[in-house]
Amino acid sequence: MAGGNKCVVVIGIDNILRYGLFHLIETECMKRNFVPVYSANDHDLWIRIPEQHSGPFRLAILCLGTDDFFPTWFSTFLTLLRKTNGNVLIFTDSHELLNKRKRNLIARVCELEHILDASMPVSYLSFLVEYYMSRECSVRGSFKMSMRELSVIDGFLNGIDAVCHSSWMGISTKTLYQHRKNCANKLGVRNLKELLRL
Repeated sequence: MAGGNKCVVVIGIDNILRYGLFHLIETECMKRNFVPVYSANDHDLWIRIPEQHSGPFRLAILCLGTDDFFPTWFSTFLTLLRKTNGNVLIFTDSHELLNKRKRNLIARVCELEHILDASMPVSYLSFLVEYYMSRECSVRGSFKMSMRELSVIDGFLNGIDAVCHSSWMGISTKTLYQHRKNCANKLGVRNLKELLRL
């Protein structure tokens, strides 16, 4: 298996709206000798990619459909941000899937320049996939939140118990709750529970 920097991760089930995108990804990967790794969800992804890969992934593309539950895919998005140093593309089956509030939440986490959808011209999609595969990302330039804050939100969305999560992070439970409060403020919500209702 190639190192992480040679892996292009695609999360989402292949359907008629994504067929062209998946073909573009494979074409660009072949040109650069990258390895495309497809997975229906992020849980299956970690089974497909062994632990011995080194470094971050080159690019991650998160494909969203009408059946995707916001807290689940937002958690996946946060994980992919960390695993790619912010080099993530979101592709939606319809631009209506991401309402203003969800786009605002994404914008508060990182600077996501492009959100792709199935109605875009193929030439534009091809240009963006090629651009994202060739660019180098730095964590500092794209994130608006710290890695610890992203981990706190991700843990909450995945239902990790506060005591276990604080122990895993090496902080007190009180500190974890303070981090959660700070994250909610940065996201513009009263508390992180609001994310579960979007």
